[in-house]
Amino acid sequence: AGVRVVARTGAWRWTPRDLETKVTPILIELENGSNMPVQVRYNRIWLTDSKGHRFNVMPPYNIDGTVTESYTVSNPFYGFNRFALAPYLRRWYPRWSLYNGAFAYDPSYYSPYVTRYQQVELPTVDMVQRALPEGVLSPGGTAMGIVYFETLDRDAGIVTLSMDIVDARTGETVETARIPFVAH
Repeated sequence: AGVRVVARTGAWRWTPRDLETKVTPILIELENGSNMPVQVRYNRIWLTDSKGHRFNVMPPYNIDGTVTESYTVSNPFYGFNRFALAPYLRRWYPRWSLYNGAFAYDPSYYSPYVTRYQQVELPTVDMVQRALPEGVLSPGGTAMGIVYFETLDRDAGIVTLSMDIVDARTGETVETARIPFVAH
């Protein structure tokens, strides 16, 4: 129908890092090469597994749940001069110089506190900012963003992402794009 649809799995690179344990994010790129405006609606995008189960897009504004979030500090609020970081904090401060002497991690001190800071409510700011919003794609226009589905079973087999190409003027489905994936 003149609309190019590209879908990618494994594209989530933001916070939270373990988002794929709670939802299935899929990056969608749209390019409208047709002469009609095209509706982009969540109820017109879905996944179907090899058993025939249908999974609908979950609007990013209404996703419930929590995930574990890791933090990276690239620009700390307060400055440091001639300060070497404890080696076990490298994950959170990847650009900092590490202390190269003995500086052991003390699990008896940290363990009661760690879980308190890791649980994050969904959706996160990154999820909403990177979402493919609903709307109308004009002729010659492009749109890109992530849509979120329920977590898929590893034994789902071939999963097909389907998206109805809907003429925004008439509300009619002109074509349905189908993109198969192997679930893992």
